Amino acid sequence: MSIYLSPASKKNLNTSIRKSVPIKLLKKYLSFDELQSILESSDDKIHCWAMTKGLQSAYNSMEIGDWVIFSESKTGKFTDFGIVSYKLCNINLGKALWPVSGSKPWENIYFLKKIQKIDISKSDFILKLGYNINFNVPGQIRIDRTKEYDFIQKNGPFDRYLQVDLHESIDDIEDSEIIKIFESEPIETNDNPLPRTNQRVMGNRSYWETKPGISKSALISAEFICEVDSSHNTFTSRVTNNKYVEAHHLIPMKFQNEFQNSLDHKSNIISVCPNCHRLLHHSIIKEKKEILSKLFNNRKEALDKGGISITEKKLMSYYGI
Repeated sequence: MSIYLSPASKKNLNTSIRKSVPIKLLKKYLSFDELQSILESSDDKIHCWAMTKGLQSAYNSMEIGDWVIFSESKTGKFTDFGIVSYKLCNINLGKALWPVSGSKPWENIYFLKKIQKIDISKSDFILKLGYNINFNVPGQIRIDRTKEYDFIQKNGPFDRYLQVDLHESIDDIEDSEIIKIFESEPIETNDNPLPRTNQRVMGNRSYWETKPGISKSALISAEFICEVDSSHNTFTSRVTNNKYVEAHHLIPMKFQNEFQNSLDHKSNIISVCPNCHRLLHHSIIKEKKEILSKLFNNRKEALDKGGISITEKKLMSYYGI
């Protein structure tokens, strides 16, 4: 693994790092296979950056899994972090995303996952890396291995210094809740809206609390049947002695900020078999869209009663469709 430093304008960061790249734009310039590879290697949202031909050697050296630490211009800080997940060269996509730098377009594109905001003093970090105090990151550069080693010896691991979370995604948190759901007592609620839950912080990220008992109640109401297809058979759970199914928030909890009422509501919790649960997180767009449309139409009335108003188009956007 290598670590790259990259200067960046606020405008360009907002275009493709702090905001996701629209699927519609990618479809315009990429092949079907390229888009599918990007979706499979990315988080729920798609982010990317690029180098010009002038940095071809650095681009060729960059590998999947390398880190990129961005410094927003005029802030005196390193402000954003991501991990390389996919690479491709596409001059037209580069021109569509970012203004051409001189006569050289941003054609050597790399996609990033685990995008996180950081707040690190640029001068302090540069000094700790062994550069001169006046060193100004001239372009996208890879930190020398010797500097990496010396930094770790004196300051500890980079992820701890940057305060970034590398190991546990929001999806991992949801998966870890499955055991809690089965072991909890059901919480019966009516159809009315519920107040929003609390936010919790893990590493450099925040997420919304859920109540396992509400999810268990939703599974009981669904009679432990997969709501995508009731014929889907699974093994028998040793905890419930029923078919093993999992609870999935149709509108993902990470979008709670956009809703006044709680998304941890039985109207928003779907009973799905393990295969369909993974499909909703990781399948190609066509398969995901078909199932989401079915689930949305089955739940729209209940969602409205629960104070959760959403269109099918908006729901699709939450899944990168």
